Amino acid sequence: MKRKLGNYFQPKKNKHHARYTFSKQRPTEGESVVTYAARLCEKSKDCEFGKQTDDRIREHLIQTIRYSEIVKRSIQKNLDQFLEEASRREDINQQVKDMKEDFKVSRAEHQSKNCPRKSKGNGRKNSRKPPQPPRKQESTRKKRKRKARAVVTVETQEHTLQAESAQLTDDSV
Repeated sequence: MKRKLGNYFQPKKNKHHARYTFSKQRPTEGESVVTYAARLCEKSKDCEFGKQTDDRIREHLIQTIRYSEIVKRSIQKNLDQFLEEASRREDINQQVKDMKEDFKVSRAEHQSKNCPRKSKGNGRKNSRKPPQPPRKQESTRKKRKRKARAVVTVETQEHTLQAESAQLTDDSV
C-alpha cells in the first residue's frame, strides 16, 4: 500500500522534457567549465542517455562554452580529458588576468609616486602644447644687427680660409 501511494504521489519523469531542459542549459556568468559540466551531469540523470551520457555532456559543452581555444584543443578527447584541459586553461587564463591587473596597479602606483604630473592638462600623456601667439615684427634696428652679425661671421670664415690656404701654399713651396 505504501509503495502504491508513493508511486502515485511521486512526480512522473518525462525524458523528453528532461532532454529539452538539458539542451537549453547555458553557462552562467563567471561559472567555470567544470562547475557547468557538473550541473549538466545532474540534469542528464533524468534524460536517460544511458552509455552516451558522457558524450552528450561533452557535445553540449563544446556547443555552449565560449572558450574556442579549449574546444579546439579538446574536441578529440573524452569527457574527463576535456574537463581536465578546460580546468587547466581556465586556471591559466585567470592567472594571466591576475598578473595583468597586478602589473597595471603596480605601474599606476609607480607613476603616481615617482612621476607626479606637472600640469593638470586633459589627462593625456602626450597632450599638445597650446599654440604660441605669432611673433611681432622685428624692428628695423634688430634686423640690421642680425645682418651685420651674419656678415661678420661670413667675413671671419673667409679670412680663416684665406689664412689656411696661404699657409698650405707656403708649406708646399
